[in-house]
Amino acid sequence: MKDRGDFAGVHVAPETTEDVGDDDAVRLVVLGPDHPFIEKSDECAARTAIAETINRRGNTARLRRNMLVFLAPDHRALEHLEHAAAEFLAWRRIVEDADALNLDKAQERQARERRDRAEKAITVRLGETYRWLVVPRRTPLPGRSSSWSST
Repeated sequence: MKDRGDFAGVHVAPETTEDVGDDDAVRLVVLGPDHPFIEKSDECAARTAIAETINRRGNTARLRRNMLVFLAPDHRALEHLEHAAAEFLAWRRIVEDADALNLDKAQERQARERRDRAEKAITVRLGETYRWLVVPRRTPLPGRSSSWSST
């Protein structure tokens, strides 16, 4: 992610809540594939990670909870992305090992085409997978320390 757009920072798959700043700037937190979002589940890995990040920065309470926006992978689409990535890696390896595999020119060309197609599939699958935008509410729902809306 080279272009941050209007975000002061983009945090891709942060390892800890301390990795995400707590200041007056809006930050995008992109959750990794180990934190998939399940729309109708209150206990999915994405919701847990979001709650932890909104409420804490390391060992201290987060002061500016409403300055974070989260992008999370859809749990169903994640499997298709992983399959596309595996297919790309397999075809890339075949192209790299074409001589050792004793491929003729037609087979090499076909392997390159399949690799390129698989690479394009990853781009498509990324857009399909990372489709959940989660934004904290200005005032939490009654009985909660924080709450958010997802679209």
